[in-house]
Amino acid sequence: MRVDLKLNISNGRLTGGHVTVYRDGGPKIYSDSAFWHAVKRELQKQGHDVIKKLMWKDGHMVDDNQYYVRSRKYTPVSFMISQTDFAIRSVYDDYNKEGKATFFAIDASMEDEAAEEVLAKRKTRYSTGSRSSKSKRAGTAGLGRIG
Repeated sequence: MRVDLKLNISNGRLTGGHVTVYRDGGPKIYSDSAFWHAVKRELQKQGHDVIKKLMWKDGHMVDDNQYYVRSRKYTPVSFMISQTDFAIRSVYDDYNKEGKATFFAIDASMEDEAAEEVLAKRKTRYSTGSRSSKSKRAGTAGLGRIG
């Protein structure tokens, strides 16, 4: 497998790009997970700090089985690669039949202020330790007595 990643960077920001994955005589791949894992490994060999992840775990409203590869940390040139027509075809079909598959590299960076806000929320959410007694009681409010 060979992965060609071309990123367009203007004024220190990612403005677009594309990724072409070539089979180059490698073995066939029979699952989306295995395909994206191989893409991740190739990009890591090229020096990119990327991870493969289920998209819904990052808050994207997509199918439960849709994977993508993205930069591990949000920087001005962070990117993510996913299949835009996941619902109508599998990613590995083109790769196996045609010997290549092409995707867009999408800007995944966050503005500095937005990133700081997200990190601050995470810090306060996880540093409190346990839920307050008010939030523990909130789940039973309004049930009343049955019977």
